[in-house]
Amino acid sequence: MEAAMSGNYEYEEEDGQEGHEDDNQNDTIYENEYDDNLTGDGEDYDEDEDEDDNDAEDDAGDVDKDDSLNGGDNDDHLDAGDGDDDVAGGLGDDDLHGGLGGDELHGDAGDDTVHGDDGDDLLRGEDGNDHIDGGTGDDDLHGNAGDDVEAGGEGEDWVVGGQGRDSLSGDQGDDIVLGNLGADTLSGGDGDDIVRGGQDNDQIDGGIGADYISGDRGDDTLAGGAGADSFHFSSGSGRDVISDFSASSGDRLYLDDAGFYSVSQVGGDVVVTLDSGDHITLTGVDLATQPSDWIVA
Repeated sequence: MEAAMSGNYEYEEEDGQEGHEDDNQNDTIYENEYDDNLTGDGEDYDEDEDEDDNDAEDDAGDVDKDDSLNGGDNDDHLDAGDGDDDVAGGLGDDDLHGGLGGDELHGDAGDDTVHGDDGDDLLRGEDGNDHIDGGTGDDDLHGNAGDDVEAGGEGEDWVVGGQGRDSLSGDQGDDIVLGNLGADTLSGGDGDDIVRGGQDNDQIDGGIGADYISGDRGDDTLAGGAGADSFHFSSGSGRDVISDFSASSGDRLYLDDAGFYSVSQVGGDVVVTLDSGDHITLTGVDLATQPSDWIVA
């Protein structure tokens, strides 16, 4: 491993090596409670721990500091510990942990696992098929390229898919979940969420709570879940299906700038056809039993 390090750290050589100038070893680096900047080019394990520092010139007691970790090439495990940290995985399939504090984590290239842990974190998968977990706090998650799996965790989170076929969940809290490009699977989880599919054929479940749901473009399958949900459509929405529409539970259909529309009973379903040719099918719904205000246009 070739590592550029500044700050206070403990260094452990693998395989009985002495010193730390060997470019080709797999190393373990334990950061302590001070400000660190670590960069590795091998298969690294970097962990920020609140250890006692032996340098008399650096005596900060138990104050947790902010770290900057860069994994470099190959498959790395970077754990920033406490503080507001900046972590970049670099090349390889990396495992990143922000720990306590408001952290910024970037998986970079490779199929990465990114954990925000506690705090209000900014988490980016970047390239590759990534797993991103916001943990506790109000987090900002973005998968970017690749087929990503993202979970906001506790708190009011932004969960954004990016360019691939993503699986996104807001989990607990009032979240915003956006699929963007790709045929995505989205869930709001618990809370009053905003869930939008994006540009492709998506599957959306609002979960528990009064949710705002829009498939956006593409032919989408929508479910509001428990709670009084609002389903939004406009010209260009595609041919969408709502599997659990219940006006008696407070669900409503919003036709935003959709122009003229018609409503008909087709077998056991209700079909709403927009002037643009797009339509919404409400499965298992009886038109005759719907209240007068179930469509808002």
